[in-house]
Amino acid sequence: KAATIQHLQSALKAKNQTIEILSKSRNTNGENLGAYIEEAVAEQCKTKLAEKNEEVNRLMELLHDMEERQSQGGTATTATTATTGARSDSDQIETLKERLKELEQ
Repeated sequence: KAATIQHLQSALKAKNQTIEILSKSRNTNGENLGAYIEEAVAEQCKTKLAEKNEEVNRLMELLHDMEERQSQGGTATTATTATTGARSDSDQIETLKERLKELEQ
């Protein structure tokens, strides 16, 4: 996890340096390349954030469903088993909670 964070920080630093260099340049239409790149990066960030939010919402719904079934004495759904593997409901709930914590960081 720490290595991944370090890698992402290095990549971000490299992108920022590239943007700084290109911000001093202009494309053939006279537009500022730095502004264009910043807009493109912002759009990609929005897309990734939306994907992450969708995953969080899906996992939260799944967790809610499992906790509700567990409180009623039921068993895991097929979708839950496919997502978390064939384990007990308690194990699956804990796995989902851990995954949600990871995504919230």
